[in-house]
Amino acid sequence: ANNEWFDLSELVNGCAKLFHENVDVMECDIEPNVSVYGDRDQVNRVIVNLLKNAEQSIPEGREGHVLVRLKTVLGKIILLVKDNGCGIPESIRDRISEPNFTTKSGGTGLGLAMSYKIIEGMGGSITFESVENEGTTFYVVLKQSN
Repeated sequence: ANNEWFDLSELVNGCAKLFHENVDVMECDIEPNVSVYGDRDQVNRVIVNLLKNAEQSIPEGREGHVLVRLKTVLGKIILLVKDNGCGIPESIRDRISEPNFTTKSGGTGLGLAMSYKIIEGMGGSITFESVENEGTTFYVVLKQSN
């Protein structure tokens, strides 16, 4: 891994801008100057993966809303990605971090598995809440080190 200090706020903003055109409403609430120590490219992949999943979960004909929030709370960095997509069915929720598990045609199923691995490798965690047909919220929590 190529670890360094980098501005996570800037990275999240950049990723959100990339996806802005793909969803009807992209709401960003990003605390500025949040720095983190890690592999910038890998963290970038995690953010892109979460945004891509959010975007792809929105059914045809629904106005897509994606919220991206980055904040620091009590020594933790919290990145939240929330969509109003189709949600994750109860039956597969405990499998979504498995490699090769996918619900998408043409998907490799490696995105989330890789994301979990990267974040856990940084001493963080990924959790989610999902309501079928209403949407999903992913939380990436990292320790704030100074």
